[in-house]
Amino acid sequence: KDNVDSGQYIPIQLAGIRALNNCDLYLEKLKNKYYNRLKNISRILNKHNLKCEVSKGTFYLYVKVPSTFKSADELTRFLLSNAGIFTIPFDEVEPYIRLSMTFNVLTNENDFYLELASNTNKTAKYLKNKLIENKFEIVYPNPTNQIFVKLDNKLINKLEESFDFEVWEKGSKETVIRLVTCFNTSYESIDILIDALNKGV
Repeated sequence: KDNVDSGQYIPIQLAGIRALNNCDLYLEKLKNKYYNRLKNISRILNKHNLKCEVSKGTFYLYVKVPSTFKSADELTRFLLSNAGIFTIPFDEVEPYIRLSMTFNVLTNENDFYLELASNTNKTAKYLKNKLIENKFEIVYPNPTNQIFVKLDNKLINKLEESFDFEVWEKGSKETVIRLVTCFNTSYESIDILIDALNKGV
């Protein structure tokens, strides 16, 4: 409170002055980083008929809600529930959702994202097929890397000792859990999980 009443702490003021006097090169790099993110994401979205335009004045991307959804709020809830993607809905004039390009970029190589997604998708498909092959019940089928499977509660209690997963819907005898693959999920780790499930852990 003293800082607010009597002025900002002097070292912070000096740091601010230095930042303002030496920010031109950094700001240009920062602007290009966000702009490239916007271009890459908008290219993917427009390819799939999700209409959006890139603005040079913000790191936000506004996407028009497709007619298959009644409102931006409905699409926001759908994305959050089915893909774990958080967006901001706007229904005031026309239905739009807002995406923020503030995630960390691991590399500037565009193909890297495709490589990561490829392993994520392949291992998700492998996990799903293995669960079905071994007679485990898949619920909420979806095309993402999230797989929902219903298991006996006793089995889940044992599973928690060795594996990480999310409890999705708790039941008195059976519970739905969410399994998620990612860029470094291995086929071997999936086989270990399936083996544990078959053995009752």
